[in-house]
Amino acid sequence: MPIKSTEHEIFSLIETELSLNYAEDSFKMRNFSTDSGFGVRVLNDKKLGFSYCSGEDEVKTTISKAKLLSRHSVESDFSFVPKSSYPHLNTFDEKIAEMDESFLRDMSTQINDLVKKQGCKSRIYSSLSNEQVKLENTCGFFGEYKKTYADFFVEAMYGEGYGYSSYNGCRLPKDIPALADESIQMAKQMKNAKKLETGTYTVVFSVESISSLFEALMPSLSGHWKRKKISTLCDKLGQKIISEKITVHDDPLIELSSCVPFDDEGTKSSKQTIFDKGVLKRFLFDRESAALDHQKSSGFCSRATYSSSPQVGTSNISIDSGNYTRFEDELGDFLFVKSLHGTHTSNTTTGDFGVEISASIYNTNKGKIQSPKRGFIISDNIFNLLNKVIGLEKERQIHADFFSPRIAFSNIKVVS
Repeated sequence: MPIKSTEHEIFSLIETELSLNYAEDSFKMRNFSTDSGFGVRVLNDKKLGFSYCSGEDEVKTTISKAKLLSRHSVESDFSFVPKSSYPHLNTFDEKIAEMDESFLRDMSTQINDLVKKQGCKSRIYSSLSNEQVKLENTCGFFGEYKKTYADFFVEAMYGEGYGYSSYNGCRLPKDIPALADESIQMAKQMKNAKKLETGTYTVVFSVESISSLFEALMPSLSGHWKRKKISTLCDKLGQKIISEKITVHDDPLIELSSCVPFDDEGTKSSKQTIFDKGVLKRFLFDRESAALDHQKSSGFCSRATYSSSPQVGTSNISIDSGNYTRFEDELGDFLFVKSLHGTHTSNTTTGDFGVEISASIYNTNKGKIQSPKRGFIISDNIFNLLNKVIGLEKERQIHADFFSPRIAFSNIKVVS
């Protein structure tokens, strides 16, 4: 939309979501929502201002408001993304975009029937959503894309045993029975789970658990935290921080749930290495935090929605494969942690965390004897933990926007 004003950027978003909750052989809740609007930033006298509106007819007024608010910002050498090209990514599923409620009901019913056949009770949360993003600025950049999401969470109860499985991706899941089977197997395994004795163990974390533990790590990588010297890593660029066995990338080009052709201020998507064999290679900067720290922007901008100002954020986190084929065949006795919770209480400044293990299996005799365990605590520091790595498996698995092999750690303290 041609608007004569100071230098500015307009981010527009249209979001639609359909969700269903299924329990006790019936649908308990249905929700359909749609939202749209415009997030506006203005660069005026080297200062950024942000505002937003819900209607296109309000954009001119919103630009004026953002310009007025810019007076309260700090001066920097910030600039908007110039005219550029970006990759085309296949992140749109026509079947999801149709928002067919009967289709979603049929999928939920199919999962429920499979769970019931195995003597389990089920709860199923499912949703389909799509979004349309457009971004343009007065420096010549214009970009747009459509993206869909499918989200399923399946719970199975087998007596005292609880199991679950989940799926989140840009397209519909290919294997519906697998969602049911995974939750059933976990529920049956955990039926007679006991607490694990206090001690020190070799521990293998599932990809889901690793993803959760990384919540204690990622804030320390923020360029904003680095600039303010909040991060414990602020002066450690180029140094070995974690095990040399671990290489971590941010890769928005992998077609997972956070796959995007450009970040939320227009920087072209590209794979970027964060840790290379344990060495810290970069901090995460969006254009504003980079300008304030006199750094080059690295394409780590995200917005929760159009009404949220841009923030530093990642896309898909990817961890390189290791050398182990299957831990059950190649390790001695170990604890396999399937599920944990409590990482939201981590001290993200220091990296200290304490998590309760809600589902795990203690493997002995090369995995031939498996004993379900739950209800105990693992406390550590994320940097210490990531320096106790024994190895990583070759096969990588997906959990939402996290792509990683299972990882084994030594000398992990468990408190029952």
